[in-house]
Amino acid sequence: MSEQTLPGGPYVADGVRERICSHVFSSLDAEVGGVLVGRLLSDGSPRITGSIPALEAEGGRSRVTFTHDAWSRIHEVLDKEFPGENILGWYHSHPGFGIFLSEHDLFIHRNFFSRPEQIAVVVDPHSGKEGVFAWKAGEIVKLAEGDTLRPGERPRAMDAAAAPERSLAAMGVYWLFGMLIGLLIWAAFLDGGSESPAPPKKTGAALHGTEPEKRQHESGEAKGPKG
Repeated sequence: MSEQTLPGGPYVADGVRERICSHVFSSLDAEVGGVLVGRLLSDGSPRITGSIPALEAEGGRSRVTFTHDAWSRIHEVLDKEFPGENILGWYHSHPGFGIFLSEHDLFIHRNFFSRPEQIAVVVDPHSGKEGVFAWKAGEIVKLAEGDTLRPGERPRAMDAAAAPERSLAAMGVYWLFGMLIGLLIWAAFLDGGSESPAPPKKTGAALHGTEPEKRQHESGEAKGPKG
């Protein structure tokens, strides 16, 4: 199974973001939400394997509230469809409000998602943005913000398992290209050297004149042209 990443790093199993997207974009006038389920990776970061929409939650224009009935259904679905998994956070929409956690959202996160590994995902279906919030040094901070998926859209993130192979392939292409350029330059250098005329050999006669000319110059008998 391939993996995707939410802005900020948490891994999610293939198909989870599409389900969250489908739920969020189903209501463009009122907030909707649900919980994220999964397990922890060896480094302590969350790996999201599924989502459970809180269909019994009370959704208003500017807030969503997890009711008792909503929590009852969430735990029922968790035990039935995700045995052995844990609640690792929650998601909800901000239709037209932007990516942030309101005071009401912070209250929910502090009281129902207080474990250090639990995250919050906020999606604005109007702007097409999403953000991830997490615990850091006892505070809730925004890890990152980026584009969300839209209905029918597939993630553009490259499968993490393919990244090293593609990187090595790219390095091989660059290496071969560099070698080719180097060989062309060397060939041009050798070819140019073979066509250059050899410099004339400087003999003793060329440097000092012929023996008769030398004797004539020494005796003062050298004559100019006749007038």
